[in-house]
Amino acid sequence: MPEEKKSWLQEWEKKEGKAWNSLDYVKTIPEWKRASYALESASINGDIKKVRESINKGANVNITHGLSRTPLHEAAWGDHYDVAALLLKSGADIDARDHWKATPLHYAAWKNSVSVLRLLLSQGADIEAVTNHQFTGRGFSFLRHFHHNLFPGSKPIHFAARQKSNDAARLLILHGADVNVFDSRDASPLGILLDEQDITWSGYRQTKNLQEAYKKKITGLK
Repeated sequence: MPEEKKSWLQEWEKKEGKAWNSLDYVKTIPEWKRASYALESASINGDIKKVRESINKGANVNITHGLSRTPLHEAAWGDHYDVAALLLKSGADIDARDHWKATPLHYAAWKNSVSVLRLLLSQGADIEAVTNHQFTGRGFSFLRHFHHNLFPGSKPIHFAARQKSNDAARLLILHGADVNVFDSRDASPLGILLDEQDITWSGYRQTKNLQEAYKKKITGLK
């Protein structure tokens, strides 16, 4: 055992008057903090019963973990509507930012989590929120294949476009999202979807016509 760790354990054992036991250490963690840890896991799994129990025990609904994600980010990712609604009712920050400044609305747009997306929009989530403008290195594909730091300066509508989350894109557009806004790589949602969606170019050579064609496709407008 390293001397540093050995010394720390010896100090703890001397103070407590007994040998080290991990369960004893857990008992020293305040209940609200243990409840906060449980809240993280419950939000990921969509366990509304556990979420409610954790909040009742004093859990911090804005606790962050793993690249600054909050429980609301996790609920948005999993489209756990009941969990998201309870978190918001309990004081969760609707526009909380992760390490790359993505909000829960970005997460919902990326994952096409329509029910949570609709909830967030109805509660006033910032549809104009933008991720970091600087390229921040590799994406963290090891973490659920979420590469959003590869797309700096993106709004939720950019995320929906890149993931072909058509239902999410439709909702965002109907709430005023601009399909012509550019991210830090000079990509617009319209351009992204014209590149990636199956939209016929014949008869839509002009930019204006392309825009109208896209809007009709994504919103169902006549």
